[in-house]
Amino acid sequence: MARRQSKNQAKPSRAPSPFPVNARTWAFVVREISLSPQQTRMLELLLQGMRDKQIAAALDIGIPTLRTQWNRIFQRLGVDDRIGLILHVFGVTIRSIQNGQCHRDR
Repeated sequence: MARRQSKNQAKPSRAPSPFPVNARTWAFVVREISLSPQQTRMLELLLQGMRDKQIAAALDIGIPTLRTQWNRIFQRLGVDDRIGLILHVFGVTIRSIQNGQCHRDR
């Protein structure tokens, strides 16, 4: 008999990020901002519009751990909050496209 997952246990599918860049450009941005794989995944989920509870469930970590990781990301990148983080990532992406290092999806 198959078990049904509860609403809180359902893991989100790997939907494309609303971030309009191809995989090569995203890989370049990830290298530039130099986050751990888990922090990168947190950022991807944030860019997909997920909230802390959803991100923690997707990564199978607790909310306090998630918030500690957010603070480490903010400190590493010199931003104060999620808005600053998103703007920083967009800025890195735009600069890389303008410098011809990456290409935007059309």
